[in-house]
Amino acid sequence: ATMALQDGRPRSADRYREQIDDLLGYLHDALPPVHPLYGVKATPIVQSPPELWLLGSSSETAKLAADKGLPYVFAQFINGEGGEHYMRLYRDRFVPSPYLAEPRGMVAVFAICAETDEKAEWIAGSLDLSLLMIEQGMALNGTPSPEKAAAYPYSPYERKRVEDNRRRMIVGSPTRVKDKLYRLSETYETEEIMLVTITYDFEDKLASFRLIAEAVWGWTNANCFN
Repeated sequence: ATMALQDGRPRSADRYREQIDDLLGYLHDALPPVHPLYGVKATPIVQSPPELWLLGSSSETAKLAADKGLPYVFAQFINGEGGEHYMRLYRDRFVPSPYLAEPRGMVAVFAICAETDEKAEWIAGSLDLSLLMIEQGMALNGTPSPEKAAAYPYSPYERKRVEDNRRRMIVGSPTRVKDKLYRLSETYETEEIMLVTITYDFEDKLASFRLIAEAVWGWTNANCFN
């Protein structure tokens, strides 16, 4: 599937800039007549094209988003360090474009919320172990349960890695998560935060979103999460 999307070629970062231009031209019906995709229409036809954001965890994506005048999302769920610097770099270098007049940033972070800090920590154990197993090339076979995570014999090095990975997460009770989200908003100077929630039990995932919505916006009707 990846090779099909790459015109039958192996995946290469060298064509990333070109692919962004292709996608913008495709979405805005602005491809030149000599382009292989000229005349192709994005369907379904809508009143306005969708916003194109660049998601990245390094300075290169921040620079690229700024140079092309596009919105930028820092992937803190991938990289727990340097986000503030990359966002400032993006804002400082931003060049207005037909797509965006002023810089617009967002941050994406792992978030797990439960009724208490203790329960949230228990649920987050699954994510702690998942990230550790991925780093070490271990077979996951799905997200491990909190019970498996609690019973796992972490070495001192692995415990340090879990601690480091927690910089990529917001975990806790509704009050604690709300406070950290607002702090994150101030740090990145953005009103938009994307939450990435991975849990063993899907009901815990739904509950996390519901509790955060209630804490941040005061929503009491949770029907949209059922």
